[in-house]
Amino acid sequence: MFNSAEFLSLQAAYSFKSFSKHGAIDDSAAFFLVAYAGLQRIWGKHINFEFKFGYGLGYKPENSLFGHGGNLNLKFGYVFNKS
Repeated sequence: MFNSAEFLSLQAAYSFKSFSKHGAIDDSAAFFLVAYAGLQRIWGKHINFEFKFGYGLGYKPENSLFGHGGNLNLKFGYVFNKS
């Protein structure tokens, strides 16, 4: 029911161009692709923990620019009604 595991994942995302013309630093659209490795654990009866890290690529078609970089994600959760 409440599993703990290690995992590999691939995340694809698209960032839309901003509708606002004021206050935006970079309002161009972009594509992203990130490969992750991580783990998910249940601590005790109610605490959920997830950690993942990855490396990805980005592309902005408006400027024909490619970029790359790392990503780190850390999540904690509380399960209220665990049987």
